[in-house]
Amino acid sequence: MARRCSGGDADKLTSSTGVCVENIVQPELDWRSRPPDSALISGRSLRIAISRWRLQSRERVEVSSDTDDDCHVLSIALRRTRKELFIDGKSVWLGGVRDEMLLTGPKRGAWRATIEGGCDFLRVFLPQTLIAECYAEAFGGCPSDAISMFGILSATDSRLHQLGQTFKALDGYDPVVGPCFADALGLALGLRLIELAFGTEQVSGNHKLARPKITRVISYIEENIAQALSLSELSEAANLSRIQFVKQFKAATGQPPHAYILRRRIAHAKELLRNPGSSILGVALDLELNNQSHFTKIFSKFEGMTPGCWRSSQS
Repeated sequence: MARRCSGGDADKLTSSTGVCVENIVQPELDWRSRPPDSALISGRSLRIAISRWRLQSRERVEVSSDTDDDCHVLSIALRRTRKELFIDGKSVWLGGVRDEMLLTGPKRGAWRATIEGGCDFLRVFLPQTLIAECYAEAFGGCPSDAISMFGILSATDSRLHQLGQTFKALDGYDPVVGPCFADALGLALGLRLIELAFGTEQVSGNHKLARPKITRVISYIEENIAQALSLSELSEAANLSRIQFVKQFKAATGQPPHAYILRRRIAHAKELLRNPGSSILGVALDLELNNQSHFTKIFSKFEGMTPGCWRSSQS
């Protein structure tokens, strides 16, 4: 039986477009260990961490970890595999059907897993700070101690599965809008876990942002349209919690923040493309996109044609 050695030889993660998205989805160098806080957006690290753990070996591989942590983790099988999880020597889970999801609470004790035929997992780490933020939204106050909602639990809830499928779309997402999208997804996942664990019902939050606040936030977005914007800085501009900001922004604009920002970036790109002296690559770089092909993919998704065809249609 082969033993997996984590470290510098671990698989490098790239998006489906070939664009490195390590600021959002990072390679998991040590099994079931949260990636380091290297994703800084406007000087802030994302509240959640997302990793991808892949094994190409067809042999039976064993991995282990005895390092405690305080994260709740959602693991999503991206391909069919056979994996068995042990805690302190006891088998606690056997599975690996494609799209199967497993929830685990804070890690305590000696964890070990065996994998046969290789694997590909996406993992979402929710730290205590995010769980406490969602708890405060549900109960009106912060918890007095660390929260541990689950041990090992197969995720059968339909809303969790919907969120899990959406997390998969972050691989290859617009690297500037992606962090805001990831943070919003993390909050939605944390709130759903609180609901399931404590039997709470999320407040509907149909209030809209007051006009001065929405004007201030939209002005901030326009001034920084080519920069990666975090949910934290947008909510601070509105003087709201991150959760209330997402609800009220959507009620006011009809779109979640990340979708609004992406649409405004496309509108800004069209203005730049109207300048005959600008190149498509130059527009992509002005918008802080990694390359022309990635820009073309995003633009075509919204406009139904490539930037070059759109430019020709305007002449």
